[in-house]
Amino acid sequence: ETSQKRHFGYVMVRQTEEGPEIIIAPRGTKDQQDVETDLDTAQSPLGVTFYSMPPLVQPTSSSLEESIQAMNDSLERISARQNIKVHNGFQQTALSLLPDVRNTLEALKREMPEYASAKIFLAGHSLGGATATLISMWLQQDKNLAPNGVERLVTFGTPSLGNKDFYEVFEKSMGGKDLHVAQKADPV
Repeated sequence: ETSQKRHFGYVMVRQTEEGPEIIIAPRGTKDQQDVETDLDTAQSPLGVTFYSMPPLVQPTSSSLEESIQAMNDSLERISARQNIKVHNGFQQTALSLLPDVRNTLEALKREMPEYASAKIFLAGHSLGGATATLISMWLQQDKNLAPNGVERLVTFGTPSLGNKDFYEVFEKSMGGKDLHVAQKADPV
């Protein structure tokens, strides 16, 4: 049994007069598996990976996946109490992409040290926009990978990600550094 590795999207770098920039663009809906993700609309508690709160249990593992799981497990009940709910399919997709995003940013910064404090931008359409939104919240919390946080998030046709409490947390996390473009006739 083999599992095919799916790419998460694109990372672009550029040098501007104001300094280096990194642009991360998770891909949107592409195939049946992505459609199933889009349709997994059950609301689940927002994991601490995307919104930091005082941990109940400090993760002891150096593995990113194990640390993420430990933090999510120990704080799931706090998120549930606070009623911060998010689209389950989008959250699971974003969680599955975090190791690739982390590895890509770490490799980039290792190979091109001038990008260690680069401005980071995220963009995406549909599923990619939802994923970019959650990844931007994660990067806002991770000062090792994104010392200056996220400069800007731009999404197009992004489906609804969560409940009212989620959007309040999102706005607090991003501080107005987001732009969501939608068409009135768009069914999503």
